[in-house]
Amino acid sequence: MTTTYVAFRSSDDLHQTTDGFIQRMRGGASKPEPKVVEKIMTTFIDEALDAFFLQPAAMSGLSGTQKRLVQVASDTISKATRLVIGRSARKMDLEQNKAAAEYMDEIRFPGPDQGRLNGVPQHFVDDKQADKIRAARDSGAWPQALLKPLGEHGMELVGGGYLSPPAWCRQLLDHPAIELRLAAVSEFQSATDDRPVRVRLSDDHTLEADALILATAGAARDLAGLAWLPLKTIRGQVSYCRPTAASAAWQQAQCHGGYLTPPLDGVHCVGATFDLHQLDPAPRDSDDAANLAQLRHHLPREWEELGGDAIEVVDRRVAMRCQSLDFLPLVGALPDATANPHTTLPGLYLNIAHGSRGITGTPLCADLLADQLSRRAPPADQALVAALAPERFILRKRKKQPDWSPPCS
Repeated sequence: MTTTYVAFRSSDDLHQTTDGFIQRMRGGASKPEPKVVEKIMTTFIDEALDAFFLQPAAMSGLSGTQKRLVQVASDTISKATRLVIGRSARKMDLEQNKAAAEYMDEIRFPGPDQGRLNGVPQHFVDDKQADKIRAARDSGAWPQALLKPLGEHGMELVGGGYLSPPAWCRQLLDHPAIELRLAAVSEFQSATDDRPVRVRLSDDHTLEADALILATAGAARDLAGLAWLPLKTIRGQVSYCRPTAASAAWQQAQCHGGYLTPPLDGVHCVGATFDLHQLDPAPRDSDDAANLAQLRHHLPREWEELGGDAIEVVDRRVAMRCQSLDFLPLVGALPDATANPHTTLPGLYLNIAHGSRGITGTPLCADLLADQLSRRAPPADQALVAALAPERFILRKRKKQPDWSPPCS
């Protein structure tokens, strides 16, 4: 039996109150804090009701009467739970307070050392970008509450933020239904009528399963039969900079032509380069210089607070982004491009080519794959499902070349 967690964007007030409670309980608190527990839980309930009842009702085109019914239901739930929470909080002793603090710390994300979802200012780099973002705001596709103008030169992405990718991965892997095996895939076979999907690993172990999802980025093309995948590789380098007294106080990540984060794990992340032509994995001083020059050009005040000409780069990281030729991910059943018309390979799926937007886009793509595997209705309309489907490239090829087939690999 597995446990399902439902997430929503909570307020800074809830995060800060919870942080303080956890720190005090871990720091040797001598008495329980019933009023704080009550505040945390009632705020949590009210924000969850807003996220899952009131906001969807406001966006769904309900009539005024229907919206009022949803509001009445939400208010009733809130009042009833406040009574129960208040009585329960007053009965909790110190040990129960400490246990509650540990549980709160276990289920929340991000924690204090994992990042924050407290909004991201996007500073316009030129008129073209400004027009594009304003058009998105005015299109009706974006809830107005999620795009907040910052004068004439920027827009805040409300609810956006910055995360530590390793911390995010560890959080996702910490699940009783997940077993992590550190090995490379050397060979795989689709399912047949008499056996499931089969995968051979580099450690000579063979695994069998109902489904195999290849989330191997550009390395997918190295697997047998997948050299046809329309992928390109883009080298990127980020620079890790030592905080100063001024920069240590920064609270929000900021985007411009690149991006800048508050200190996380003791360093600021300044990025990032885009290089389609040089794929050398070794870091380059010239890329650090390019990242800092871009920061100086777009955010001169922050560049100065970080140290100006004396900014200290203490580390750097190089990685290869995987992107498709139409800039959208490939998510869905893996097609057999050698068949004409194409078919899908039973039990095999792709989730690749997320470019530089992996943390942003992969939750939706994971939901889409989970629903396809479970044969449930997808979490997106059919147009988006088709736009992500890997077979779209085969269809485009054969629209111009009906007899197209991938070269042997």
